[in-house]
Amino acid sequence: MTTEELLKRVIALAEYVEDLDKRVRILEFNSGLTSRSRDPIMWTNDKPEPKPEPPPVDRSAQVLTSGKPVVSDEHKTINPATGQQTAYVVLTAAERAKGFVRPVRSSYTHMTCGSDTYMAREIAETLARDPGFYSGGFCHKCRGHFPLDQFVWKGTKEQVGS
Repeated sequence: MTTEELLKRVIALAEYVEDLDKRVRILEFNSGLTSRSRDPIMWTNDKPEPKPEPPPVDRSAQVLTSGKPVVSDEHKTINPATGQQTAYVVLTAAERAKGFVRPVRSSYTHMTCGSDTYMAREIAETLARDPGFYSGGFCHKCRGHFPLDQFVWKGTKEQVGS
């Protein structure tokens, strides 16, 4: 085996481990486990205490992804080179910090074309805090915005926004 082949295998293994770690974090979030509770010494027959529900969402706590306040529809201007808006409305960092009702996921699949699109962290956290915040999503391959019923979370059949 050459050094180049070995390096490719090491990189592939590192990517695999990183993917597994992400999946474990999602499972932990969904089940209320922590990395400490994965330690068999910590296992008991007791159920973990349920996480408290985050407070209701304050939808008036909005800013643009650019950090500017939402004062007009100017952010809806479409960049002809990308098909995306110049900025997107998101919940403020303080509002997102109050807690999520869904896992924070960074990518979704457009069922029409099969392409995956990755979101900015602020948008992903807004969806995790308030799944019904947006009425549509952007497909980078189709270069357009479409209703959310055309998108599922990457690797699942779960509709975005549900």
